[in-house]
Amino acid sequence: MKTKADFDYIVIGSGASGSTLASRLSEDPNTSVLVLESGGSDKDPIISIPKGFYFIMGTTKHSFNYPTLPVGQAQKKEMWQRGRVLGGSTSINGLNYERGSSSYWDRVAALGNDGWGWSDMVTAFKSFENHQFGASETRGAGGPLDIHVNREPDELNDAIFAAAEKWGLDRVEDINASGHERIGYVPNTVRRGKRLSAASAFLKPALKRDNLTLELNTHVGWILFDGDRAAGVRVRNSNGEVRDIYAEKEIIISAGTVETPLLLERSGIGNAEVLSRIGVSVRVESPNVGEHAIEQRMINYQAKINKSIGYNKKLSSTMKQLMTGSKYLLNRKGVIASGAHDIAAFFKSDPSLDYADLIGMFNPLTTTFTPSGMKVSKEPGFSASGLLLHPTTESSVHSSSSEPDAPPIIDSRFLETEYDRKGIVKVFQAIREIAEQSPLADLIESESVPGANLQSTDDILNYALGSPHVFHAVGTSRMGSNDEDVVDSTLKVRGVRNLRVVDVSVLPIQPGNTMAPAIAIGWRAADIIRAEHGLQQSNAVKQPTYSK
Repeated sequence: MKTKADFDYIVIGSGASGSTLASRLSEDPNTSVLVLESGGSDKDPIISIPKGFYFIMGTTKHSFNYPTLPVGQAQKKEMWQRGRVLGGSTSINGLNYERGSSSYWDRVAALGNDGWGWSDMVTAFKSFENHQFGASETRGAGGPLDIHVNREPDELNDAIFAAAEKWGLDRVEDINASGHERIGYVPNTVRRGKRLSAASAFLKPALKRDNLTLELNTHVGWILFDGDRAAGVRVRNSNGEVRDIYAEKEIIISAGTVETPLLLERSGIGNAEVLSRIGVSVRVESPNVGEHAIEQRMINYQAKINKSIGYNKKLSSTMKQLMTGSKYLLNRKGVIASGAHDIAAFFKSDPSLDYADLIGMFNPLTTTFTPSGMKVSKEPGFSASGLLLHPTTESSVHSSSSEPDAPPIIDSRFLETEYDRKGIVKVFQAIREIAEQSPLADLIESESVPGANLQSTDDILNYALGSPHVFHAVGTSRMGSNDEDVVDSTLKVRGVRNLRVVDVSVLPIQPGNTMAPAIAIGWRAADIIRAEHGLQQSNAVKQPTYSK
């Protein structure tokens, strides 16, 4: 029986994809949009401070924290953390804006995903970017998302750049302008020295419209169906109250790589064996729901230096943090005004590749992990983290129960393919080789992490498996042309009507950093949906021009 709809569209999740999508759908004044966010407000001051990342990551604040099955030789359980707050993970992440190369997006399209190649995606990126360096063939200006690149001068950063150039990397102004081997400053989503989450850039300005509604602290438990049509959602708020909300046109899941497959499974869409185990009747047999998850593993390097330069001297104690913070509050500049990493270096795992597939993230800063999060070390130094941009080892994410608050079962796997093992060793060796070049080598007192005695391939691999993962998983609702792929190239869920997935869980290949691709997925999905439904493009909200 058809139930009267409350809205035209219901968007589940206010993260990178959800905020972007909801903003653009609501541009049509005749279209009503509801955004449901499981978490609460983003008014916590620590969220707005870019370096506040170090005080949020690794904690339960504003986050879902999901335990995994035991990982690696040590069989240690890990935590997959995702934002549970307005803005989703863009409110707690390291603010790094890395888009994926043209080769990456063309490979996504080549897997049967028409409309997702580089020519389509660079158009999307340019449409929403407001880049510090202005418009070019590869970047945009005047859009709602500020992209800030430059850092204040720092002697240790200068040494890292000089060593990398001596090693053979080209220094570039904009790391997103090409896919070749290169090094440059990491772009951040920052506006006037403050974090610019997807909610701040896209959703909050759009909430001035009467046709856009946001509900916080509202967790979606199940999709409701009318026959094979997704008709609504059953939600529970923070007071435990349950109610049903209905949509006329579409239900759009933008809940991320973990929550999206769990919601599909609770709603009867997934592998029959998984659904039987959690006591849910099969609505659509979709064997790849929750499968093909691909996450990155980093390998860490840190060195002590013999000179009091870099960021440790500004952040290594509560008093120093207060002094640096006071200066930041005065002018919104300095160390605190940038994200998690300063420099990104891109390498090839094989010289025959036409794109760089490895990345090293450098910082004039060293840290230690504590039970309460990351802590800045007292001694000066620099750090680097090596990653594969496109790892191939697959994990899985499945429901443990039909209840919405039950933890997932995450089988988190890493470095099981030959490509992944060779790549992680290669990127670690490249970082070490850069550190051996002057003037950086002249500053190094010792390699503190992992230590110079770690040399063999097996030891490096074992060390990598003991290093952290990166919170960039994709693939659990994979997009593709095969009947077993969860969504098609228009992001529609196969086997039902009026249901789409719009988040990075649809990506069939790991892109590297996931924030920029997630925003682009939301933007591209809006184009697709607006074309299908004939939505207008009026009622736009004026965006500010770029401000340094």
